[in-house]
Amino acid sequence: MSGFKKWFGERQQQVLTKLVNRTFKKNPGFLDRLAGSLLRKMVGETPHDPELDHPEG
Repeated sequence: MSGFKKWFGERQQQVLTKLVNRTFKKNPGFLDRLAGSLLRKMVGETPHDPELDHPEG
């Protein structure tokens, strides 16, 4: 693997990690909502999973 491909792959992982972390904030700002929108466009909407719902209580 060339040095550039390795460097590019590492940078891509860092950017995607930061992007995903921004989408999980409890009080998202403009950039956080923009990051979530970008991820939804890249990955697509995910179906609702009832097993991930928190129980009321």
